[in-house]
Amino acid sequence: SPDIIADSHYTFPILSGIYKNGRALAKVWSNAKKSKTAHLLRVAPRFAQAANVRELYELIKTLSKRPNSAIVRGELTQDGIAHLEKHKFIYRRLHKTDGIEPHITDSPRKWLCFDCDELVTPYDIRTQAAQAVAYYLEQINVPKNVGYVWQLSGSAGKPDSDPFLLNAHVWLFLDEARTSKNLLNYYPKKSNALIDSAMFNPVQWHYTAAPINALIDYTDPCETRLGFVEGGAFHVPLVSNIDLSHINKTKAKKELSSKTQQAIQAANGRGLFASTFLRATAQNALERSVKELRNTKKGNRDNTLNRILYYIYGYVHAGALDENVMKAHLSKAAYDIEISYSDFEDKARAKSRNYAPLDNALLSESDNVQ
Repeated sequence: SPDIIADSHYTFPILSGIYKNGRALAKVWSNAKKSKTAHLLRVAPRFAQAANVRELYELIKTLSKRPNSAIVRGELTQDGIAHLEKHKFIYRRLHKTDGIEPHITDSPRKWLCFDCDELVTPYDIRTQAAQAVAYYLEQINVPKNVGYVWQLSGSAGKPDSDPFLLNAHVWLFLDEARTSKNLLNYYPKKSNALIDSAMFNPVQWHYTAAPINALIDYTDPCETRLGFVEGGAFHVPLVSNIDLSHINKTKAKKELSSKTQQAIQAANGRGLFASTFLRATAQNALERSVKELRNTKKGNRDNTLNRILYYIYGYVHAGALDENVMKAHLSKAAYDIEISYSDFEDKARAKSRNYAPLDNALLSESDNVQ
């Protein structure tokens, strides 16, 4: 019964739909310019339950072979149940549309899924995917004793992709049930560049299908795409989302005195303004830099590395980026394109003293990270 199953905190609602190519919810590797999953609204729901990482691993393993199915966090409304019994499908909607009441609503669950999107890690996902996932969880402050199930995304391992860029879904069990709204309150939109808050929408697809390789002369280079680690539950605190929009906010004047400017510059040097926003911006800058350096053609590599170090050290001196982390990622990328470690260290040493001052250290945390 949908009523009974939907009340469980360990329920995983599975929605299925068919599209033109019969592969509605799986990435397809082909010679086409871009592979997109279908925009499905009419779906048929089923419900599965998993209470630990081993059970969830088996569930996702099964779903990985079903390109027309994926998971959502929400539960069926009474209107959704009635519509399903009459029409054999529901609409994947959270709000009333065209006179039809919503068929899905928010629901407390004892699980969540993090979507890691193109994180630069020290590990090659072709052979060290599990280590790359562990590295990601460390970056978002998930304790090492927490258990999880991980799965590489459909774009991981595709032709011409960077093997040091991690794209993955990581599933964790919670010690207390949380609604999607609860999760969104704790992980607000764009508060952390490494956490996609879109996952905390009751109707958001949690993709589980393995990619479909339609290329005759290409083999998936990833040795393992799915795995799990035994451990305990994860805790997400309850945060009250208070509306403070009625409070008048004053804007700082554009012109600052010379003494104030000097004070700001000194504070930047000590990392006093290294906000969550700035650290997220720095992480994005580092990831883009590593990707750009790896794709630089021969003949322009030294100039590219000098330019990257010139501006990336601005984040280091602002306290937003750890120098050792930065050098570990960039030196590996430099070595991969035949720049020796000694040459890299010489350039890094020079740019650590001659770098682009960071002008955006006072940006608001509510601004967008581009």
